[in-house]
Amino acid sequence: RDIGVTGVQTCALPIYKQSGNWASGNLYHADLPDRMANQMLDWDAPVDESMASRLMSAVHKNEKLNPSDFEDALGLSDSYYGQPEDGRAIYKLLSGSLKSDAEASEFLRNAGIPGIKYLDAGSRGQSGTGTRNFVVFPGEEKRVKILKRE
Repeated sequence: RDIGVTGVQTCALPIYKQSGNWASGNLYHADLPDRMANQMLDWDAPVDESMASRLMSAVHKNEKLNPSDFEDALGLSDSYYGQPEDGRAIYKLLSGSLKSDAEASEFLRNAGIPGIKYLDAGSRGQSGTGTRNFVVFPGEEKRVKILKRE
């Protein structure tokens, strides 16, 4: 999977860097394996049954987490009739329960979830279609091939 930016964004990047608003960092074009992308938590979509099952199994193994807090959010409770929460809500629940984003990310990575995917700014509001950005958790970056760095 080629992860990059559109021509407009590529042209705008040098201007943005020179504007003084660019603090630090780089833009990477990378080859992310499809299998890896498919295992990521989708920030913008309700968790699917497979992801909910994987997360709940990991929640039961972590003594800092209360499984009942996650059953409704993951759509696994008998009394819950709505659809499961989206990845953003699940991440926030984990982060709050574990007291930090770093702990939530480590929990997800240990549960076999290599990162988070989310719709880019130009794709939001298009009913889940469009292009995506990816966040790879520490320790998983070795699975990504960097093609270009700006």
